Formats: sequence, structure tokens, C-alpha cells
Amino acid sequence: MLQNPSSNKKTPDPGAQPVTLSAALCTYQGAAYIAEQLQSMLNQTDLPDEIVIRDDGSSDDTLAICREIAQTSPVPIIILPSGERLGVAGNFFACARACQMDWILFADQDDRWLPERVALFKAAIAEHAAAPAIQSDALIADAEMNPTGQTLWRSYFFSPREQTLVQTGRGEVVLARHVFVTGAALAVQREWLISLPAPAAQFYHDEWIGWFAGPALRLLPAATLLYRQHENQQTGLQTTWRARWQHLLDSQLYARTLLERDLERFPRLATALRAFGLTERADLVSAKTRFVQRRLSFSRFLPVRLFQILASILTGDYARFAIARRSIIKDLIFPASLARRH
Repeated sequence: MLQNPSSNKKTPDPGAQPVTLSAALCTYQGAAYIAEQLQSMLNQTDLPDEIVIRDDGSSDDTLAICREIAQTSPVPIIILPSGERLGVAGNFFACARACQMDWILFADQDDRWLPERVALFKAAIAEHAAAPAIQSDALIADAEMNPTGQTLWRSYFFSPREQTLVQTGRGEVVLARHVFVTGAALAVQREWLISLPAPAAQFYHDEWIGWFAGPALRLLPAATLLYRQHENQQTGLQTTWRARWQHLLDSQLYARTLLERDLERFPRLATALRAFGLTERADLVSAKTRFVQRRLSFSRFLPVRLFQILASILTGDYARFAIARRSIIKDLIFPASLARRH
């Protein structure tokens, strides 16, 4: 298991075998965008060695488009047989397990790879030879693929300080605060990935991979794709000011539901990490779970709540398990105890 990040930079060996890369492309009702994404994958300065596609039960022309492009592709395109609906996380794990190369680049159906994505990741893999997973940045684009001026990392409040923590082997510290790992921008070492348990309920594949990679996760500090935002995607970001304010409002209105969801799912993660031999990481997740429980129990009565919040500030729990300033303000103004379930 690749758990020790203390020495994960190596001088490239000129005689070493070149790393091989699979692209794992998962699709569902993606006819509007899939041709553009596939073409961007075939326009790389350094082509992937194979593209593996798994569709999750589309009823549109997604698979027909994929099959047509596969006929003239310079890269082998393997379209897996249709099977049961697995959802986002299950679909990506099933697709990845069918890949045959050393490393796997995940691909969303509605994005566009920048021309040097594969080449940049090969360089990053050579630099971080012991890392099981490497995450790049991305440029946020609108539905027509016009860049918005925003980046993926800034959208996730993934600060330069947190980036340094990840690069120096403390990725789990950042994950305990908030999610920043994004599947569309992720490369994963195949043998390590197939050793992992499948994601537990209510976890996406990328967050799950991030927790298991933990201190061995590394970053590629460059944008390697255009990350499209549109109304029909299964996961996405809020990039306009209006959307961001609406997201903030919704997160407050449904704060109880969101925290209760974490209270339910984090013990599953802790159990899986412990079974995988990652006891310290499991303990960290359990401590975060206790903090979530505490936030759910904060009083509706402001003077009492002020005391409870101050206690969590003094113990350092807000700094360890949340984006501290935002979470403190939320709990002061509109705690989960006042929010409704959704």
C-alpha cells in the first residue's frame, strides 16, 4: 500500500519503461457533449494508450456517438457492455477496474481536455513516483465552453497554504476541513486503485480516493482541462455570484440535512479506512464526526450557542474540521438546530 509520502520524488531514470495511461470516461445522457470531449482526448500532444468507456444506461445517442468515433480513433477505444445502473461513483470505479494501463486519468463526458493534459500528467507522475493519486487544477467554463476566469481550486476555497500542506504530505489535514479532490482532474495509479474498497453510500469516487490517498496525494499545479458548468450535469460548482449566493442560502436552509448526512456517512468511511489499515486516518474521520454531532446539537438560544461555539473555537475543532470563519458565522447566525430538513 502506498501510504508513506516521506520520499515520493525521484530523479527520472532514462532507461525506465515509459508510464502508460488509460482514460476512464463515464457517460450518462451525454450526447450533447461527448463528441467534443472525445475529440479533445484524441487531440492530445501525447495520446493516452487507451480510452475505456462505461455508460450508465443512457437512452440518448451517447453510445452511438462513441462507437462512431471509435471506428477511426488512433487510440483503442473500449466500450464496456451495458450493465446495471451504478450511479456516478460506481460507474467510475467499474470503468477504472476495466482499464489496463499503469495509471488512469478520469474523464467527465461534458468537459474538454486541454491539449497537454496527458503530457503534463506524465511529467507529474515521473516527479511524484510514489504517489497513488495526483490532482490538477482546471479552468471553469460555462455551458458553451467560454472560460469564466475562475479556476477549480479557487472555487473549492483550496488556498495556497492548503496546497502546500498537500504537497508536503498532509493532504488528510485539508480533507478533514473540506472536499477539494475532483475526479475530472484526477490521475490514479491503477494497481493501488483496484486494491481499494468500493465507495460507501453517499460518497463520490473522488472524495473516497482522496481519503485513501491521504498524505500520499500530490498536486499538479496547472490547469489540464476546461471544466464545463451547465444545468444538466450530475455534479458541479456554483460559479456566478447569483449561483454562489443561492448555494450559500441553500446550505444554510438545509444545514441540518447536510450535517445529518455527514453524521451518517463518515462512520462508514472510518470503518473502511480502519479495515484498510489506516487507523490514524480513521480516527481523524471519527473526530470530525463528533464535531458534526456537536454542531447539530448547538442551542437555538443565542447566549448558550455563543458559549458552545467558543468552546469549539478554543479546542481548535473549527480550524481542524471546517472552513473555520465561514462555519463559525453560519453557526452563529443560523445554526442547524434552526434549519429545516430537506
